[in-house]
Amino acid sequence: MAGCYLPAVSATKSLPIVEILGKRYYVYTAKKGDTLFGIARDQKWNDAELQKLNAQAISPLKKGNKLYYPVDSEGSLNVDIYSLTNAPVKELPHIVKKGESVYSIAKQYNLSVSQIYDYNPESKNGIKAGQELLLNKPETSYSKQSENSENPEYYTLSGSETISQVAKAHETTVASILAINPGINPIEIKPGLTLKMPTKGTGLKEVTKNVDISVLDNFESYTVQNHDTWETISEKTGVDKEVLAEANPEVKNLKKKLLITVPKVSNITEERTVIERDERELSDSGIKNIYQDVHKVSDKSEDLVNVRIAVLAENPSLKKDSEFIRGFLAGVDKIKGGKFKISLKVIDGSKSVSTITEQIPEFEPNLIFYTGDKNLPEYLLNYAQEHLTTVVNTFDVRNEDYLHNPYLIQLLTPSTQFNESVATNVYSKYGDHRLIIVGNEDESDQLAAELKKIWDPKRIKYYPTGKIDIEELQQKDKYIFYSYSINKNEVEDILKRIAELQEMSPLSNIVTLGRPNWILFDDSLSEELHKANTYIPSRFYLDEESSEFKTFNSSYNNLFNRNPTKSVPLYAAVGYDVATYFIPEMASAYNDINQLKPSRNSVQSEIDLKRVNNWSGFINPPVYLVNFTPYNTIDKIVIE
Repeated sequence: MAGCYLPAVSATKSLPIVEILGKRYYVYTAKKGDTLFGIARDQKWNDAELQKLNAQAISPLKKGNKLYYPVDSEGSLNVDIYSLTNAPVKELPHIVKKGESVYSIAKQYNLSVSQIYDYNPESKNGIKAGQELLLNKPETSYSKQSENSENPEYYTLSGSETISQVAKAHETTVASILAINPGINPIEIKPGLTLKMPTKGTGLKEVTKNVDISVLDNFESYTVQNHDTWETISEKTGVDKEVLAEANPEVKNLKKKLLITVPKVSNITEERTVIERDERELSDSGIKNIYQDVHKVSDKSEDLVNVRIAVLAENPSLKKDSEFIRGFLAGVDKIKGGKFKISLKVIDGSKSVSTITEQIPEFEPNLIFYTGDKNLPEYLLNYAQEHLTTVVNTFDVRNEDYLHNPYLIQLLTPSTQFNESVATNVYSKYGDHRLIIVGNEDESDQLAAELKKIWDPKRIKYYPTGKIDIEELQQKDKYIFYSYSINKNEVEDILKRIAELQEMSPLSNIVTLGRPNWILFDDSLSEELHKANTYIPSRFYLDEESSEFKTFNSSYNNLFNRNPTKSVPLYAAVGYDVATYFIPEMASAYNDINQLKPSRNSVQSEIDLKRVNNWSGFINPPVYLVNFTPYNTIDKIVIE
């Protein structure tokens, strides 16, 4: 910090500090009667070191003489001016995204829910998309205490900082920042962007070199002569004018007879351990190259991009896994011949962990699909982060590792996001309808909770017994029915009563919103679903009359000489959809997972990946509202 005073602390808190040749020195201005010994005693400095640095100073000192003493001297009081206890508190902002909860946000930032409530008391009453939360954390980026902390640190960019400047200031590398924040474009970072910071020292390489350095021997004085300038004083004393300016930051104008400080400097060659930084950090093109290394982006000069896919089947003997693999192979068969190469390896997840963890790195996949529907293996999560390789969690809807693992894709829309999206979409269409809730309350029904959260309580009516009083509702009005029931017979009775109400009151506008499991009844209760104008929210929907299904079925038949095994979801169709989506998209993006576009012409489910934040993984927000219309048609409405 050349040319300015730095604040002092503790026993020397009244003294300014200057930085000369990269080292900090206290500056003491002598008073009448001062002696070197007395100053050393009062300031708790080493007397010998004070005399060595200020060799020209003779006791008693002249009033106004300046004395210098190193801040970091072993003989001085051990003080860390960036102490954690004195660090200011920084307000780390977070804009709430659709589907987020206080719990999920707390997990992203390694905070407790109570901490978020403490910082944002209003959040106890619920949060909404677009709302700003303050996540106050001590600003410990420069704190010695933070080096071994298990809690991650975050940094919000200000001004025109570059990723290289941030890396250097936080004693890490651009590659390390990109690895822990794979969602950022390092060339287009803007003020307000929040980064998760690697541990201090991450990625840095130390090398031993002979370096030419300047060392400060002691301080002398010089009396300014007539017509002196910094340049002439530099010539007379043999000290660079920049070093003179560092030692005399208070001097704005050189006046005759002014006494200034002259640091006496020696130039020596010394073997030192220094940090060797990646020269690519100095240019935009170099940083792009680092990004490509971190994300394993393929060389764009290659004629055919090689997409390497590993399918880690939880247990290949299970129907779910065997059908998924067959569907995946049918998808590969459908897209073969494209402008890419496909390398595929199926790994038996029922084998020992050591066997599995040997096979994966040997194959070096760009993408790993895991077929388990619960308990994502810890070794797989660790592999993803250590090798910067993306894992697709294909069937598990309850897993939350995507919140803190940036190399995980949560393919099935998380429950919170699913229910909020459905409730918001339904309210946007039917918010002027009276909400009729039927059946005994099910506290586990998150969709009902979301509906009650956004609907006007005065426009909600309950029939807890499940028996709808048609006469009571028989009027020219608008109704949307929702039932807690998941039992087929109960659902059938409710749908019939709703259809009866519509027949008795043809001028009423009536719709029904089903629970997600009602999609299992699409064949057996088809007539009732249509008469009640029913919408069913679902992550999957298969229209066997669609051209996409017929193409899939044909491809499956050609390979295996039979139809896929029926299930909900259709596991073979899941395999087919992910193969026909991910492989061409990865090839088109040269294996850059950040560049994948939304799916088109899928058979059973939509794919449009979104990162939760810069240091978290992906979720897949699109879900369906399947409308069984009164006209015996089915509309598959995609919502996010």
